Amino acid sequence: MSYREVLARCLMVALLAGGSAHAQSAPTTQPSATTRPAPQPAPPPPSATPTTQPPSATPTTQPPSATPTTQPRYESVIRGGRAAPGVSLFDRVRLRLDTSANLGEALAQLPGFGGVRRAASVAEPVARGLGGERVATTVGGVTLYGACPSRMDPPVSYINAQAVEQVRVTRGIPSVTLGPPGLGGRVDISLDYERDPRGHAEIHAFGLTSYDSRREGAMLSAGIYGGEGMLDLRANAQVMRLDDYESGAGVSVPASHAQASISLSVAVRPAENHRFQQAVLHKRELDVAYPALPMDNIDTEFWLYNATYRYDAPVGGALRRIEVRGGVALVDHLMTNEDKANRALLEASTPAETRSYAGGLRADVALGTTRLKGGFDVLAVTRDATRERLLKASGKRFFDHIWPDTQQIDVGFFGEVSLRSGALSLRVGARADIVHSRAAAADDPSLGGLTIREQYVLRYGDDAANTDRFEGLGAAQALLRYQLLSWFGLHLGAGASMRAAGITERYFAFGPAPGGFQVGNPVLRAEKKMMLDVGARLRRLWLRAELSGYYFFVKDYILQSEVQRVDVNGDGQEDSVRGFENVNAHFVGFELAARLKLSRGLSLPLALSYVWARNATDGRPLPEIPPLQGSASLRYVHLFGRALDLWAEAGVRFAARQGEVDERFPEDPTDAWATLRVEVGARFYRAITLRVSLENLLDANYNEHLTREALLRRGALKPGAEVPAPGRGVILSLMGEV
Repeated sequence: MSYREVLARCLMVALLAGGSAHAQSAPTTQPSATTRPAPQPAPPPPSATPTTQPPSATPTTQPPSATPTTQPRYESVIRGGRAAPGVSLFDRVRLRLDTSANLGEALAQLPGFGGVRRAASVAEPVARGLGGERVATTVGGVTLYGACPSRMDPPVSYINAQAVEQVRVTRGIPSVTLGPPGLGGRVDISLDYERDPRGHAEIHAFGLTSYDSRREGAMLSAGIYGGEGMLDLRANAQVMRLDDYESGAGVSVPASHAQASISLSVAVRPAENHRFQQAVLHKRELDVAYPALPMDNIDTEFWLYNATYRYDAPVGGALRRIEVRGGVALVDHLMTNEDKANRALLEASTPAETRSYAGGLRADVALGTTRLKGGFDVLAVTRDATRERLLKASGKRFFDHIWPDTQQIDVGFFGEVSLRSGALSLRVGARADIVHSRAAAADDPSLGGLTIREQYVLRYGDDAANTDRFEGLGAAQALLRYQLLSWFGLHLGAGASMRAAGITERYFAFGPAPGGFQVGNPVLRAEKKMMLDVGARLRRLWLRAELSGYYFFVKDYILQSEVQRVDVNGDGQEDSVRGFENVNAHFVGFELAARLKLSRGLSLPLALSYVWARNATDGRPLPEIPPLQGSASLRYVHLFGRALDLWAEAGVRFAARQGEVDERFPEDPTDAWATLRVEVGARFYRAITLRVSLENLLDANYNEHLTREALLRRGALKPGAEVPAPGRGVILSLMGEV
């Protein structure tokens, strides 16, 4: 660990301690007239509202996943009119009961969302067919990146549901004020707990424990939140341990996963209309099995610190708010093959590190019914990883500098206008970014007596020798909403955005990778996306529904593909060398979420989504595209007053056959499947919640299309075999709150 990292971690603790001390000594001030009241701590009772919800932590709507293996919650994802079209909001109340291993698991079941799995409890988000770093993940304005060149650790996997105050998931037209555009959507996370400063002093505590019989695993989480006048405080700690599981056909799947995390958010109000908030989060992962990769996650440590200073101007003036924020995220990641079948022939390990730094300023101005937002943000990410390989037979040792001391810096400026006139509302925004990418160690040695830079040139031509590049990016979007009737509204959105190639796509140094060898492409052009989104929202007492349809064209879509077949290791067999190339691509799809109220306490929630994606350059289907999929259930809730609430639910989750595949990626067609789930639960005095759920009740043997194939033999799981999902099991969870 370098002195800079030690200093950064000490700074996290020191600033938080200073903020807490300030809160104790600061004088009491009157609350700002513009301060937003915080949500009430007590969750609503089951079925307190007929609206359907985003995956919820309360019995009104089930959490996105009750198990670490992302078994679904069958509620659809609509919540009143508080979120823009294509946006789902999750708050502390709705996530508190979620027992997923991480937020990636929790969000994978959203309509229009999916998760690429290389491990049982790690899902890399795919939004409307776009995945990888196209889905931006931020915490308090700090953009997160994983530390595995093989995408072992998508950044959303470092955040636990209980640590979060709010999550905003954007699949549709994003606001340009949120940061550099994620071409495939955004997951914006806040750890900031804010209460009404006019409220009385209070402190609440909660605890959650769960057990999954299929994984012989358990989770324990506890936390507090509250404050008084000048102080807002929230803290959470969690530990989880999971084991292997068996599929419906009795195939044992390696799925071990151990983790522990702690988070703390402290905010003080040093003066009237001023608020200073800081948060720190630490997570440790150990012995995470990855059947789809040549190595496992042996030890990963994640640190996050972010701070926000906000000034809320008094009512009456044009200026509404000024906000300054910044932070840092540190990931130290170690993967080895010590538990893999090829260990007798090869010893391999890769220590990797990723550092991301962010800062920015935003100002909000109101002129009548017109709202203006403008500002700038800065994002920097550095990545470095060196793999060590020891061939047992020859004793030869190799070092592969996979990420050759890489960095990427993005400086962006943005502006957005929101207008409202009667039933019409319009949001228009634009941003401009300058991106600098660099590989400082491109002249380090590579295989075959060449340097890393020479390997780039060998595959992509002389222009690839330049590994120091500047790019200009732009984005513009507009979202029009028309409330035709009090219960029926329409929306139309259009936008264009760009994304620079990521560090792995651009600078992955030539070396062994799953399926052969891999090499980055320094001459990749930025992706350019043109998007159209249309939809409707209906709100009646007996039916709530939302439908969105979309089309987008991505010029210079970055596709991982085979760029060469050559005998690399001199064994007389041609090896596949995979790289990255620009192609054009079309995407068309829809999302439907609805809740039908059948009678008092009885409802039918359902969700359905589909995306079709095609490589327009050569006519092939694009890889890693989810099939038509959805869920439906029958749910009954009975309220007995404050003393007791009961509910029961039976639901099915299903997916159609996915035959639109790119066999050269490679990927295989996936058969249709369906699973049945039954849950019963009770809440006592609005304080203790007990749930029992039977998962995959019919013990179906199936695999999800986005789960990658096994790479090495493990028991009955053979190389190239589909990795099946868990079989039948019982989930128990108990939560208490005071």
